[in-house]
Amino acid sequence: MPLDKDKQEETPKEEHPVNVAISESLSKDAEASSKKSDVVDYEKVIREYAVPWTFRDIMRNGLYSARTNLRITAIGTGTDKTATITADYLSVEGLGFKDVSMTIDLGGTGAGKLDTGAIGNSQWYAVWAICDGRGSSLSSMAHVFTTEATMTTRPAPLPGGYTLARRIGAIFSFTDGTRLVPSDQKNDWLWLYAAPANDHYGSLLKQTFTGGRSSGGATAFATAYGFHDPI
Repeated sequence: MPLDKDKQEETPKEEHPVNVAISESLSKDAEASSKKSDVVDYEKVIREYAVPWTFRDIMRNGLYSARTNLRITAIGTGTDKTATITADYLSVEGLGFKDVSMTIDLGGTGAGKLDTGAIGNSQWYAVWAICDGRGSSLSSMAHVFTTEATMTTRPAPLPGGYTLARRIGAIFSFTDGTRLVPSDQKNDWLWLYAAPANDHYGSLLKQTFTGGRSSGGATAFATAYGFHDPI
């Protein structure tokens, strides 16, 4: 008895090789076009997919400039010449580091310290993150600056084994050079809890605020000096 028409199995037709090649080419073009649109409209991707904060800087600015929740804090009590550096994510010339936590000490020279010399009186110091070219070692370094040009010139030479560097902030020494002035930097905003004695370096380190602000610790300072630092 013959099978019902609906139940009969049709033998699939073999696609002509030319048609196959055309279909594959069109598919690749469509895929490439889709990828291009995804790359261009980062803000749409961030909104629609609720991209975590950790990755938004990377998508907007690229690996070279990305930093998330960067913070540099100097307590500045007694003879304390140290500052702590933390970040959820920090990029140094394209190499990324997660959960950054390190200390810089202006009481000496080398990795994690000054580039050369000793801490001075009422001096600005640029803070740098330094690493090797493989991304397996991360440290910090500071150097004194007195102009915009020296503020953005990386320490040279870097300590042995370190080849990459990125300026991540600034700190300020006390009038007698015995300690750092209490300060708190969050990403590109720096709060200094003593009147800076030197120039504010124009467009690079520009004072934008004077008023009361808590240090984030137990002490509330009567006057704070706010700076925008486009790191």
